[in-house]
Amino acid sequence: MTDYPVPAVLSVALANLLAAVVFGALHVRERSPGMRWFALAWTLEAARHLFSLAEVNPVTFFGGGFTFVAALGMLLEGAFRVGGRPPRPWLHLPLVCVAGWMVFVFVYQQVSFFWWHVPVTIVVALIRALVAWALWNAFAGGLGRVAAASAMGLWALHGLTYPLLGDVEEAKVWGYALSTFLGLLVPSGVLMAYFERAREEAAALERALAE
Repeated sequence: MTDYPVPAVLSVALANLLAAVVFGALHVRERSPGMRWFALAWTLEAARHLFSLAEVNPVTFFGGGFTFVAALGMLLEGAFRVGGRPPRPWLHLPLVCVAGWMVFVFVYQQVSFFWWHVPVTIVVALIRALVAWALWNAFAGGLGRVAAASAMGLWALHGLTYPLLGDVEEAKVWGYALSTFLGLLVPSGVLMAYFERAREEAAALERALAE
């Protein structure tokens, strides 16, 4: 079970779920590329936080771990597709390796906290950095683009500290707060960038019709 206050974890899960609902509504209404994948990603993020509230057992261990991995995969798909093209299939291979590592750690049960998290942390940071790059290239400009890509890039860097500080009580709370902030800033930035692009496209269409 998580060491963090239950209301705080529930608040994060609900915020992620709200982001998923907004992305899902955009997908249903506009069939915009990437929105479906973002909706799935933030739904899985919400599920991951809910799994952390339960006592640790095989179901919650693999449920939380696999939803985390799957959410990263959905983010990767969404970030590339919102820019007009799907990612290469092999880019998901490191996430498959992370899932396999989780199985090994659970079966072997002799891996220290540090070495259990180092391979996962490196892969997660690389995937998040790739998502940041894809988000930057998906939008032409605007504050939303800067917010989404920067937050994802900082999230990638912040995650690298977890094997060293994740077991330190003083750093854990602040690390969770920063991770939560960045994790919620990403979807906010994506939505902002999406509507900025829609506004620019509408303005360009009006100018074309006026000519």
